[in-house]
Amino acid sequence: MSVELLNATLNTRSGMKGTAPHLFVVDKEFLRLARLAKSSYEVACAEKRREKERKNEARKQEEEKKAAEKEKKEMMKKKKNKLIVYEKDLQEVKDELNRKRKMKEDVFELGNKRLREGLKTNNMDEIRTAQHILDSIHKMKPEEKSLDKKREDLEKKINQTKNKLLQN
Repeated sequence: MSVELLNATLNTRSGMKGTAPHLFVVDKEFLRLARLAKSSYEVACAEKRREKERKNEARKQEEEKKAAEKEKKEMMKKKKNKLIVYEKDLQEVKDELNRKRKMKEDVFELGNKRLREGLKTNNMDEIRTAQHILDSIHKMKPEEKSLDKKREDLEKKINQTKNKLLQN
């Protein structure tokens, strides 16, 4: 729009409202200042948008960091719980292994005792019974070996889990 058209519009509007025209005149300098004000306003708005985007990005990064920390804590808690379960299983296996070894010692003592008694009395039935008792000890060995292997595996898992916990 030209300067004259803007002034005419201003005068017309003022006349329709019944008020006096404004005390300033629209000229090229006024339009230049208006354009300058508009561009300054747009720059300020763009800067506000960029600042808002930076804040949102920083907030998102902070939330992601908190989520990662929370997830890490949950993983640590799961690993600790797994470690507790492994240690409990290990203790049960050790108790079972000790019970089997104690039973094996008791059977061995019983077999030796009966063998000695059979040899003293020259009782072949007693000697055969003692022989069967002592043979049963050899049948217990695979069971003991499997428990021992299970114990070693659990100890290995416990050590691996502890190392993972220490690395984090």
